[in-house]
Amino acid sequence: MAFGNGKWVALAKATVPALNKNQFALTSTDGKTWTQSAAFPLNANIISLEFDGTQFVASGSVPIGGEAKAAYATTADGVTWAEFVELPGVVGSSVTVVPVGTTLLFAGQRGGMSVKVGAGAATTYLSPFVGHNVFAACTVGTRVITAGQIDATKNTDPPITYSDDVTTNAGWKAGIEPTVIRRVSTRFYDLACDDTRQLAVGAGKDVWVSVDKGVTWTLGHPESEGDGTTWQKIEKANGKYVIVGWKGAYGVTTDGMNLATSTIGGSTRDFEATATNGTIIVAGAGGVYNDPSTPAELWWTQP
Repeated sequence: MAFGNGKWVALAKATVPALNKNQFALTSTDGKTWTQSAAFPLNANIISLEFDGTQFVASGSVPIGGEAKAAYATTADGVTWAEFVELPGVVGSSVTVVPVGTTLLFAGQRGGMSVKVGAGAATTYLSPFVGHNVFAACTVGTRVITAGQIDATKNTDPPITYSDDVTTNAGWKAGIEPTVIRRVSTRFYDLACDDTRQLAVGAGKDVWVSVDKGVTWTLGHPESEGDGTTWQKIEKANGKYVIVGWKGAYGVTTDGMNLATSTIGGSTRDFEATATNGTIIVAGAGGVYNDPSTPAELWWTQP
């Protein structure tokens, strides 16, 4: 899900067998009323959607030449989509895109990265942190921060990295390794960044905070490792950060240090998508925890 050009665009996948698990685009002008606007190739798995200031950029895995390939496509309005273009060298279907000016950085599993500069073709390289599976990325000025999960076989690689030059792998550096403090912090699923503060959230409902653009990180509001809940997404609106996750959990904080938590409508649904226009936040939930057959829902709040 993402917001831009005065519109929310969300991606949803049908689980009804008759629809062959097709994936669809939904659009909304107010975050409350939604319309199905487009359908994607059969068995597409598009998992990342960002607005780059001009257009929406979607990336993930789509069938190309009879195989599932990492690919991306663009749209200005969520209705008319360009054809998906393959991203050679980006590993796996979990592909995250982050706009950096006129540059698009695509990051996938096991250090696979691809960069598209302006109108040129995408070029591929491998991150020096080959054990780093990227799930989220954000920008602070020209700096890019990525967050993800450590490969168990490469546990010396950091779950958080940053770079001031994303056109090659030479600029990437390791953020401070939080796993020396808490085991669950080997997995981060989302980031919220501005010029003064950067927050990272993930497994165990931990919230980690940086005030130096991703170089060092401090454990903010901790939660029990054994509570079985995971934060999935974080957005900032009206000066507050709203976090959503598994089992209908949500939290609100102004700084990452003090967090008020509850559940959305007493829900046990898994919230896995968010977007904001700076005033309201929309959150999307799939099925009930461990039961994806329940129809998806979209909720909104004005924190």
